[in-house]
Amino acid sequence: MDALYEYERTTDDRVKTRVEDRSTQDRQELRQLAWSGNGRVRAAIATLALLSADTSLSDKFESVRIAIGELNQVASLDDLKARHEAIYSDLAAAIELARSDVTN
Repeated sequence: MDALYEYERTTDDRVKTRVEDRSTQDRQELRQLAWSGNGRVRAAIATLALLSADTSLSDKFESVRIAIGELNQVASLDDLKARHEAIYSDLAAAIELARSDVTN
């Protein structure tokens, strides 16, 4: 799920530019990257749902995708860091579930 990592990184960078009050141009470029990244993630999750018999697997990845989108509501860098760490923890758990799904 490289697409999820990329989407999270881009969204994280986008929020940092907003919180740090950087230029509108920087934010606009990152907004477009995040938007297209979200599309790639949705497609990857749909593919996963088709390939896996475990419906909870795609639900876990979808919940991570939603949490990434919610980063846009963060008001401080401390909150961003805490949510970033929680997202990576949830993503690691989802990937571990996917690994066990593939090996079983």
